[in-house]
Amino acid sequence: MRMLPDPKPSSVYQYGATPVWLTLLILLVGLWVLFLVTVEGNVESAIMYLPLPIMTLLGLWQSRWWATRTSRLPFTREACP
Repeated sequence: MRMLPDPKPSSVYQYGATPVWLTLLILLVGLWVLFLVTVEGNVESAIMYLPLPIMTLLGLWQSRWWATRTSRLPFTREACP
């Protein structure tokens, strides 16, 4: 049985979880700043409803790009039983 060489690590995972945590931190801080800047009395501005759907759409586009452009799964052979 011929063993295939391990594939090179994907550039998607070279940074680990750092981009995920950075995005979550930006959303957390950014949404609070946007809220505090745009609140008028007891009513929040309608612009508060835009950042999360926009970030979700960008994330979905990125994951679609990754799923259609890559030819391997996001885990290594050692992780498989």
